[in-house]
Amino acid sequence: RGPPWFGLAAFGETPPVITICPGPNIAYFNKIASLKEMVDHIYGRANLLNEGYRPHFFIKELQLYVTYLKEQVGELSNEIDKKVTKYYQTFCSNLLEGINYYKLKSSEFNLSKNDIERELFLAEKTINEVLNSFTNKTEPALILL
Repeated sequence: RGPPWFGLAAFGETPPVITICPGPNIAYFNKIASLKEMVDHIYGRANLLNEGYRPHFFIKELQLYVTYLKEQVGELSNEIDKKVTKYYQTFCSNLLEGINYYKLKSSEFNLSKNDIERELFLAEKTINEVLNSFTNKTEPALILL
């Protein structure tokens, strides 16, 4: 039996429920791999990833933030106070600043220029659409305040 912090159980005992916490890239694997196969993948001797498009992790993170933003703004009522308005305007502004930074660093990403430009354009367009719809929702509330 190993130390308890390794998550090992003695023979006949039930092991802890969670022993490994996979990251978000698990979505790009399509089979269960042995430890040897996974080590070979990590060191570049094998490829266990699904074929097809796989966004750069910065782009994927941006997509998650944009999806979150759309969901949050979609749940807002028509009457929104100044604090909420300021929060979402700042959130959008920060995302747009991040996109501009990604545009400056895009040559360092391991993607084709067209892929990165397309992904950044779509994210920027969506953020601006959300910001415009949010602005339209807040206009009556801002007049009342």
